[in-house]
Amino acid sequence: KIIMDPVAGDYISGKGTGNIRTEFYNKGDVKMFGSYQINQGVYKFSLQEVIRKDFVIKNGSTITFNGAPLDANLDIQASYTVNSASLNDLIPEESSSIIQQPNVKVNCIMNLSGILVRPTIKLGIELPNERDEVQALVRNYISTDEQMNMQILYLLGIGKFYMENNTGNRQSSDMMSSVSVSYTHLTLPTT
Repeated sequence: KIIMDPVAGDYISGKGTGNIRTEFYNKGDVKMFGSYQINQGVYKFSLQEVIRKDFVIKNGSTITFNGAPLDANLDIQASYTVNSASLNDLIPEESSSIIQQPNVKVNCIMNLSGILVRPTIKLGIELPNERDEVQALVRNYISTDEQMNMQILYLLGIGKFYMENNTGNRQSSDMMSSVSVSYTHLTLPTT
């Protein structure tokens, strides 16, 4: 178990295998070497005490130690599933002719890479039950990192896609934009 944020309660917990060599020194210094492969696990994630979700860690994700434990390198992919989100919220009616079923299963993907105390977070979306044409259409509507962050925030927060052209509630949009900016620059302290 690795505590990512003790205040928010975020942590990575997993089971797996790996050969880890640990060196202990008289003055309390500890060094670790080796790679740990996660077979099953969960990333307990929270954002500004509003969103709390369990992301399931993909089998084969790794944590590699090369000295100081807090300098470990992450290569972790985790996902949270929204069982039914309407593509009608994302795609205008005139472009939706290839969509047979508007409600789809959506996997919100979080990739953590880099150093444990300052990981790089990359977000993505998978539509596991949809045809290639539908997935390509969705990629066209979510083409930038900012748009992806907004969609992930909405999917995690309210279980819906964010309607880009909906300017009826500007205050709500501004609020989600500020949350998105803080999420994009999120750093995860480790203890």
